[in-house]
Amino acid sequence: MCTNCGCPTDADYNLLQNPQLNNKKTLAVVSKILNENDHEAAHIREHFESHGIAGLCFT
Repeated sequence: MCTNCGCPTDADYNLLQNPQLNNKKTLAVVSKILNENDHEAAHIREHFESHGIAGLCFT
């Protein structure tokens, strides 16, 4: 399993070795995407809870 994202791979790819992923602009974009994802996930969890639905995540 990848130590960066948990994807099912045998390779242990280090994201910090990629120069394109190690600059301020890219980090800002990635942070914005991840923050929006957190917001959407919270909204979905609230929706499930209000309807009595148990959400499970299998990876």
